[in-house]
Amino acid sequence: MLEIDGRRSFNYRSVYFDTPGLDAYRATATNRRRRFKVRTREYLDSGGRFIEVKTRRGRFTIKDREPCESIERITPEMALRVAAYLSAADVRGIDTATLEPALRACFQRTTVYLPEGGSRATFDTGLSFAAAGDACWKLEFPELAIVETKTPGMPSGVDRLLWSLGIRPATFSKFGVGLAELHPELPHTKWARLMRTRLAA
Repeated sequence: MLEIDGRRSFNYRSVYFDTPGLDAYRATATNRRRRFKVRTREYLDSGGRFIEVKTRRGRFTIKDREPCESIERITPEMALRVAAYLSAADVRGIDTATLEPALRACFQRTTVYLPEGGSRATFDTGLSFAAAGDACWKLEFPELAIVETKTPGMPSGVDRLLWSLGIRPATFSKFGVGLAELHPELPHTKWARLMRTRLAA
């Protein structure tokens, strides 16, 4: 288990950015081949801040990231760097100068490493979403745990344990689900069942 200075659970804050037309959200919600995400992330316990760009290249998700000073805005220089990452992934037609905060998410993360298969599992709890520009409008999910397994090959021991408990994988995106929960008028068929069942509970 990842442990730093005696701590095993760490606080994260993310700000997701999108265009005025929500191009990133719509591409994610409709499974477009050239979908992307742009976010800043702050590691609240250490003070580290990064801007991250996620793109799809073939079957794989590629994450590029670099340090940034503020998680609340994208500077013109950063916008140019984001444009370069999108271009490398063949994502076209996005004016990165118009990117603005669309969603804020906070959670605590615990990370476990499984040496027998070189896999990892992360456990996110205390999830909350806040609408951009309205810090008072917040949704909280105190009883929800998001478990993500990452393995280079065969299913990990955590995967097999979850399956034995009747827990099956579900499509989940903090960016997508958070915006859909806060703005139900947006297309959200991809996460509708999850929102009706596990999140509603």
